[in-house]
Amino acid sequence: MSTYIVTANALRIRKAPGKKTLDYLRRNAIVTGLEVSEDGAWIKIRTASGLEGWSAVKYLSAIDDPESPAGPDRGQYRVAVSSLYLREGPGENYEAINYLREDEPVTAIGSSSDGLWMQVRQASGQTGWCIREHLAFVHSDETSVEAPAVGGKYKVAASAIYVREGPGTNYKTAGYLHQDDIVTMYAISEDGSWMQVRGEDNLTGWCNASSLVSLEDTRKQAEKLDQSTGIHICTADILNIRKESGLDYAILGQLSNGEIVKVLEVSDDRLWKKLVTVAGLIGWGYSKSLEHLNLDLAPKSEEEFRWMLIALNEMGVRRVTGMSRKPRVMEYLKSTNLPAIPEETDWSAAFINWCLERANYQGARSAEIDPWKEWGQEVTVPRRGCVVIFRWENGKEHIAFYLGQSYESVFALGSNLRDVVWVKAYPKKHVLAYRLPAQ
Repeated sequence: MSTYIVTANALRIRKAPGKKTLDYLRRNAIVTGLEVSEDGAWIKIRTASGLEGWSAVKYLSAIDDPESPAGPDRGQYRVAVSSLYLREGPGENYEAINYLREDEPVTAIGSSSDGLWMQVRQASGQTGWCIREHLAFVHSDETSVEAPAVGGKYKVAASAIYVREGPGTNYKTAGYLHQDDIVTMYAISEDGSWMQVRGEDNLTGWCNASSLVSLEDTRKQAEKLDQSTGIHICTADILNIRKESGLDYAILGQLSNGEIVKVLEVSDDRLWKKLVTVAGLIGWGYSKSLEHLNLDLAPKSEEEFRWMLIALNEMGVRRVTGMSRKPRVMEYLKSTNLPAIPEETDWSAAFINWCLERANYQGARSAEIDPWKEWGQEVTVPRRGCVVIFRWENGKEHIAFYLGQSYESVFALGSNLRDVVWVKAYPKKHVLAYRLPAQ
């Protein structure tokens, strides 16, 4: 019997191949393989709770030797969400000491007793804890995380840290380092939690690795975050949009937490970003309050689903120009079976239908959401371009094209958001279904 790890966000366990769903498995769950279907597409598995059923083989990765260090609590992983906190201990009550970016490689060095948290080491040598569910197991043929380079420069991130005679709190204190002190790293302990360093005053000893940050890593991360353009999300409660890049310039408007904008350029000092909002307002916002999202909105010929080429080119289309309706929006609505088009018609479903039909796919031909719940086929694991249906607590519903996700949100491209085709972040709890055309 082989051991497998789940690589999908959510994986169905079925009574038989392609049949009734019994339960779901989350990413990084460990299961035992019992047998394989004749066509090789399904594996009968047993979960840790003893439940047996069938799951799709393409969402399961074999762990060659579960007793070896490359098992579920050791080995190489990659971050599977856009950003992920690295904490001092296994729980949200522990202080965040850093954060990991999407696709960043890490080495697993342990896990919590309940299996919900994993202790990891970054390429910089910094160690900490993060939510296990948001880490994807790396296959053996992928590149592993390299150990920190001897001779690398590090900065003290804590207000003050002990320098000890050996790698552990049981060793005597040799001195202290203060915040922003620069040290050179000469060795790292086997578990990666301690570094041997020398300060600028020649003080030498061992420090807790979680309190040291690689200067090279910091530089690369700053360049990646501060110079990036493209799609961003507002992380401040309120962010003022100014006429130019500086606090002395007039305020043109404001952004609220969670609003999506498109960044056009970055100021020379990297402190400000020129952006365009969903309302079409163009101005400058403070860089630290704008987080880059790993969402590629440039239409590409290699898109998996042809309708996304069309949908992405429609970004920015508005319902009205002055006091009249935009002709393009009328095209969206006319692609449906509406007998007449009232002034305030919701056009989110019409936009989806128009994009699909322009790509020679059969849509639901409806401007209402209900028919889309039965259209095509439901999919468990969302793919870029699939149709996503949302339902709010008040019963209202919405439809859009899926682009990606973070820990708490789903990002989707759709219309009727302030009467424009745009990207929006939606809470995951509001997702009703993901659907694709029937095969």
